[in-house]
Amino acid sequence: MSKWSYQDMCRRDWILFWDEEYDECKYQLGGIRRFSDVCPSQIRTLLDEKLMDGKDRQNAAPCARKFLEFCEKHADKTTWYLHGYAVAWARDDCRVSIEGIGTRKPIYDEKLIKEFRKLNEMADECRATLGEPLYCWYD
Repeated sequence: MSKWSYQDMCRRDWILFWDEEYDECKYQLGGIRRFSDVCPSQIRTLLDEKLMDGKDRQNAAPCARKFLEFCEKHADKTTWYLHGYAVAWARDDCRVSIEGIGTRKPIYDEKLIKEFRKLNEMADECRATLGEPLYCWYD
């Protein structure tokens, strides 16, 4: 059973999905629920409220805290989103995992693109081309 309470899961799902209550039925087979458009402030709230482990990582991905720090460092240059999944409360490995980050708008800052590539050098997919939105994904 999870180290978090049912109330913690209600709060977590409110922050991630805007659900008023935790609902196991909204999780896919295997107890996973994906998110694709979470802003850095939502992840900051999860970390601050200890509803997410900042050291958690998706395989070769940077840890959640590193992704968040990168987004916050470059918040003045673009709007970032994070994508990943939440694991259901009933599972022993209940958590929130970030699979990657991206931007909606094209990026024309070569230094930012270089830093994005460096952060995501181990990504299974990394799109970082001048004049295109940035995107990375870790399997």
